[in-house]
Amino acid sequence: MNNRESPTVALIVLNWNGQEYLEACMTSLLGLDYPEPEIVMVDNGSTDDSVSYVAESFPSVRIIQTGRNLGYAGGMNVGMELTRSDIAVLLNNDIMVEQDWLAELVRCMESDKCIGIAGCKIFFTDNKTLQHAGGYISLPLGLPDHYGYRETDRGDYDTMVDAEYVTGAAMAIRRSVVEQLSGMDADFFLCFEDVDICFRAREKGWRVVYAPKSRLVHLESATMVRDSYSYLLHFHQGRLRFLLKHLQTQEFLEEFVPAEMERLPRLTQHRERKALRRAYKSALGMLPTIYGDRMGYNQQTFALFQQVAEALVSLHSRSFQGE
Repeated sequence: MNNRESPTVALIVLNWNGQEYLEACMTSLLGLDYPEPEIVMVDNGSTDDSVSYVAESFPSVRIIQTGRNLGYAGGMNVGMELTRSDIAVLLNNDIMVEQDWLAELVRCMESDKCIGIAGCKIFFTDNKTLQHAGGYISLPLGLPDHYGYRETDRGDYDTMVDAEYVTGAAMAIRRSVVEQLSGMDADFFLCFEDVDICFRAREKGWRVVYAPKSRLVHLESATMVRDSYSYLLHFHQGRLRFLLKHLQTQEFLEEFVPAEMERLPRLTQHRERKALRRAYKSALGMLPTIYGDRMGYNQQTFALFQQVAEALVSLHSRSFQGE
């Protein structure tokens, strides 16, 4: 691609206390063969030396400081609002890209103007074990997964395909999609904000695709340890918000709630049950806004709200059984 025909691209790296990852990340981004991408680091209130390090070591990188931790969606929204490229690529700080990664990602998006969001082939650090080849959601529980996860790459995922979602670790999104959807839902602090925006884009008629020739390495969970209480809390809060936004009320009550009731006794980790209890309470607080935004504030909405609220209270009580 040459300058004349290439869409403008902003690479938006979200950072929170991630100085140890920034050298590898920024070095790889600066080595891309794509014409003049803007590289931006959105710093979410880091207390380490991330900002001064990048300013001194990578002076061409634009630094945007939010002043506090806005979460993934909130931080990325700031980055997208303050850049005006044709395509924004949202990136975690613990990634390392191949030289043609961006050119292949943009080439995929430009192959069909209906492609609104695209993701790439992502590897673990051995560069052969797959981490992501597109994502999907298992309903009714709303559990996310990636095609190819922990499989050795043998060429089984080398075809561009539509996906339910692609991971926010590396997500390209058209400016027109950002504007139509008003960016990410900032009420997702961490987890499911990528799933949510992909589902909302598909609801508007955009394609979400996996681009296999665009490849990178991702450390995964460098910011937060998986299965920690904090991670589980954000995961379940995000999962419940996603389900409340995207399932019909009857689906939530008749499919999700019974499946969740059946699953709860099988959860043996106290910290996950504790995280779920807090997540159910948080979901109760989300209900008025979610249902008001979806259906308006009326008598029917209030009746549905009451049914869902009662179901969440029942799930909270059920989470104590067996302990």
